[in-house]
Amino acid sequence: MPAMADTIVVVPCYNEAERLPVERFKRYVAMTRGIRFLFVDDGSRDGTLAVLRGLEAERPDAFCVLALPRNAGKAEAVRRGILAALKAGARYVGFWDADLSTPLEAIGDLRAVMEERPGIEAVFGSRVQLLGRAIERHAWRHYLGRVFATAASLTLRLRIYDTQCGAKLFRASDRLAELFREPFRTRWIFDVELIARLIRQRRDAALPGAENVIYEFPLLEWRDVPGSKLKARDFGRAALDLSRRLTDRDQVRATLAEVVQRGRCTAMELSAELEAGSGRGSALPRSVLREIGVGVRSVAEAQARELVRRSGLPLPVWNPQVYDGTGRFLAMPDAWFDDVALAWQIDSVEWHADPVGYRTTLERRSALAAAGIVVMHTLPSKLAVNRDEVLAELRAMYRHAWSRPRPNVIAVPA
Repeated sequence: MPAMADTIVVVPCYNEAERLPVERFKRYVAMTRGIRFLFVDDGSRDGTLAVLRGLEAERPDAFCVLALPRNAGKAEAVRRGILAALKAGARYVGFWDADLSTPLEAIGDLRAVMEERPGIEAVFGSRVQLLGRAIERHAWRHYLGRVFATAASLTLRLRIYDTQCGAKLFRASDRLAELFREPFRTRWIFDVELIARLIRQRRDAALPGAENVIYEFPLLEWRDVPGSKLKARDFGRAALDLSRRLTDRDQVRATLAEVVQRGRCTAMELSAELEAGSGRGSALPRSVLREIGVGVRSVAEAQARELVRRSGLPLPVWNPQVYDGTGRFLAMPDAWFDDVALAWQIDSVEWHADPVGYRTTLERRSALAAAGIVVMHTLPSKLAVNRDEVLAELRAMYRHAWSRPRPNVIAVPA
């Protein structure tokens, strides 16, 4: 590697020959000083390595290449690149997604935080949708990302907003090298594993906690780039990786059920992926996937099913389609007690992707009530913290529904 740069940014690349924004990299290095890019070719099968070698030959002071002999995955490409950057003697090292979904100009923003705050060891780009910022993500990626980030935060016991953004910068040190010394065990959530290593390292050495040395920088701009190698099914793989490390059943339910509910993959696909991998930590996600496989759609619904089993009431039908006597579709309640035509709805704004979805739910509730159906509404939050009260309400609503003539309605199981 040429003479020392102040900052070395690792860019992992796999089959990026047609997609790498070469001109943007060239323009950026023409306008900045002290920053070098280390492209790690992860065993690409197209012309990526030739493209990277061309950049290196044109500006060896700004571009260098590390070629891996075979595809090892993003986590390993980043790890090898960071170790090489540290060996070169840079003050700051980091990694950046090759598609530049985070603009290169943000490198200066992250580096400025380091320079202004000597106690900060790591600055992570964070995709926070605030007024005045241009954060453009596909809706499904945003919603799944939030569920994943919440679960990751609970796992790490760290109030972090965005673990997965591919724009991260670190202060070079021997401690940082130690974090990257061993290969990552996880392929899809190595960012989370890296943070976990940092937390453990600082705890063992009695150093200030991770919350004192990690800084999340709200990016000014981030855009989904067409052609991303991150596919919908990869969210399922990442969710499984994370679920193996969770110990709370409801957290696993929230993580896996959301991936399935958003239509990114099926419970059967997740189960197959789980069986194909290591058996370590798989018992709880395997059990939760069995729940999802029989129709459980959320944490709240799983809790409701457990409550019904305690109630002594007849078992309901879950998620049926309900029609009136003329065959007009009315709604799909979460639970349906057919003998008394009692519908149980467990939903609120927090369980819908947008206000339109919530409005649709309200319209369905009205349709049920107009058909003479007794409807019980329960907030997920209440079901989570006050189940005995919900159980008493359910029994009372069942008695109330029993006391009136059953309306002429039909429920068709899902």
